[in-house]
Amino acid sequence: MPVGFSAGRGASTYLGTMFDVGERGRVSLGNFALVHGARVICDSAVSIGDYALISWNVVLMDSYRVPAGVTERRALLERISGTSNRHLEWGVEARPISIGRNVWIGFDSCILPGVTIGEGSIVGARSVVVEDVDPYTVVAGNPARAIRVLDGNPGGAG
Repeated sequence: MPVGFSAGRGASTYLGTMFDVGERGRVSLGNFALVHGARVICDSAVSIGDYALISWNVVLMDSYRVPAGVTERRALLERISGTSNRHLEWGVEARPISIGRNVWIGFDSCILPGVTIGEGSIVGARSVVVEDVDPYTVVAGNPARAIRVLDGNPGGAG
């Protein structure tokens, strides 16, 4: 198992899942967590709880890696052009992502740096999550907003 990566009992990933873990990054998958064709960009920590389901084409990124300023971006592109070392390392602050137990993240969603998604929550397809999600809450949209609160019964529909 690569350094910076741990997986619990029964955790699995499907074809197309990509983990881009930086030198100080740590990714952990809980027991029976399933990651299906997602991209995980980790320079700090990405924690995926037990029984979490991460659908295809989801992006979990705990840092942006690319500077926001035009001048800095141009300098980066000029520096890496024509070289084999294309790793974007800009010292941008990374903030951990935490995905709780029994969370379901719908396809094509994006979870941005510093976000915690509470236990039992659901993120609707194609959502962009920029702030924390309370436990047992359904969020959707860009930016993601709460659209429903579930009853918190792990066996119930809410």
